[in-house]
This record gives sequence, structure tokens and C-alpha cells, in this order.
Amino acid sequence: MNFWKQVPIATKIYLAILASLVTILVSLVIVRVSNKSIQESTLWRLITRQQNNVKATGSPMVASLVATVTFPPGSALLHPTNNISILDGPGDQYQAIAFLEKDQTARIVGVSQDKNWWAIELPYFSIGRGWVSTEKVQVENAENVQIVLQETATPSDVKENGNDATVMAIANVNVRSGPDTRFMKIGNIKKGRTAEVLGVSEDRYWWLIKLPDTKNVQGWISRDYVVARNADNVPVVGPASAAEQTLAPGSPYLVAVMGVNVRAGPDITYAIVGQLTQGQLAEIVGTTRDGLWWQIKYPATDSDTGWVAAAYVKAENTGSVPVVTQ
Repeated sequence: MNFWKQVPIATKIYLAILASLVTILVSLVIVRVSNKSIQESTLWRLITRQQNNVKATGSPMVASLVATVTFPPGSALLHPTNNISILDGPGDQYQAIAFLEKDQTARIVGVSQDKNWWAIELPYFSIGRGWVSTEKVQVENAENVQIVLQETATPSDVKENGNDATVMAIANVNVRSGPDTRFMKIGNIKKGRTAEVLGVSEDRYWWLIKLPDTKNVQGWISRDYVVARNADNVPVVGPASAAEQTLAPGSPYLVAVMGVNVRAGPDITYAIVGQLTQGQLAEIVGTTRDGLWWQIKYPATDSDTGWVAAAYVKAENTGSVPVVTQ
């Protein structure tokens, strides 16, 4: 006797439905596993392609997909709401020494006495830290940050008394390597800061100054953005002795094909220490092993050097440029 023929029709229907559900469930499991493998394979190919693109182009926009910065768990951190300046003291009267971009994160190492400024870690500068306004950033884990007192008594390197020739900036102003806007920007002076005057250009439109917070870096500043004091008798400095950027014949150099950031190290995770505008030249002193970054002479930093991405400049005479390791 055939057992299946003795099973009631209703039971047969139930068993058929159950078999269909099991088949559907197994199919869904197989599809899910297959999709996960495909996604993982696609993601790996995307990361590999992006990494290869970084090696080929040096593009910071691509590099940002794979470049990361890690901090110890529980660190006090801040994130700027927009691109902001990092100052060398807790106040608007201090000088900007670097930039913090909107998508960057910085580690908090202290707060000013008035609680209006955060001190952040700057491992690539000799001073070790910089200051940003509390109004321009978002913070996390900052409840127990300790008060840090500024070590310098005044933001100015020049005495306000005596007969020293000085200029005071009435607006934020660039300091350049020569007495004209076509020369390279080597630093800047914030509104309210003062600097020692060393000379004046022949047309008396530019002051030769000692750049504040540097050992002996000289630069030129436009008279339109400063007020001079005791500067009537400073010597006229001609083009031959001006602190201009000069290149010896055959020296390796680069030209910025567009505006490009100068950084403290060969990666977009390093602090911005300045910029080259389109058409500006800089002497090359080193390169990374992969050739994606050039090290240039840049007197505005403590090391007198900076780094620019090779993708944004045109380099010449680079056959003997040494590889520099960080």
C-alpha cells in the first residue's frame, strides 16, 4: 500500500507549503553570503584602486580616503567647524603659525585661564603646541583639561620703548621674500603685532623687517598695512641686497601650477604651515621615496623647510634631489 496516497490532502498541502518555505529560506541564505563576498571583494578593489591612484597622482582628495590619524583612547579632541588658524598664543593678537582644516582632528593639551582658547598638540613645531579659539571648534572628552599658562609675557618681540624702528600691523598682512607682491609669501603678521624694521625699499613702499618668532628670518611687508615708528632713518635696501628668493643656475626648483598648501611633513595629516600661490617658485631640497611629495626651502618654519604635493607643481632639474625620510 502506498503510504503517500493515504496522507490526507490537507496534510499534503501543508507539507508542500513547508517545503517551499524551506527552499526560499535556503535561497535567501545563499544570496546573502554571495552578496557579502561580492561587497568585500568590491571594497578591497576600491581601496586598492584608491591607493594606486594616490601613488600615481599624489592627489590629497584621494589620499584623504586612506590617510588616518589615531589618538590614545579617551583623548581630549577638537574638530574645527571651518578652516581656522592656529596661533602661537591664546589671543587674537598672537601670530598664526599653521592652519587646521575643517576635516582634521587635533588633540587638546590644555586650556587658557579665561577658558576662551584651547591649546592643541603640534608635534611638528619646536614649541610643541598652538592655540585655537573655543568658539570655532567642537570638542569631546574635554571635561578634565588642565589650565595652561602662556610662557611668553607678551606676543611682541619688539620693545615698545626706546628708539628701535618698528612697524605695527593694522591688518593681517603677508611677509614676502622681496619688495613686491610677485615674491613668495614666507610668513604673515597678525593685526596688532609689531616687528623690527631693518630697512626700506628704494621706492619706500616696502619695509624690510625681522619676521617675529624666528631666529633671523627677514622679509618684506607693504607700508599700506602697517604703522611705522622711529623708521625715518632706516637704510635703503636695494634689490641686490634684498632678502629675495634666488636660485643658482641648475638648482632643482618647482613652480606651483595652482594654489597649494605647504605642510610640515609629506602627508595631508601634517599641519599646514603656509601656501604657494599659482606661479610661485620654490627651491627643492628633497623628495619622498615614492616621489609624491617635494621638500622645499621655506623660511617661515623652524626647520626652514616645508612639503608640497607633487601633483600640484611642476618640478625642474630634479635628477639629483635626495630622498628624505621622516
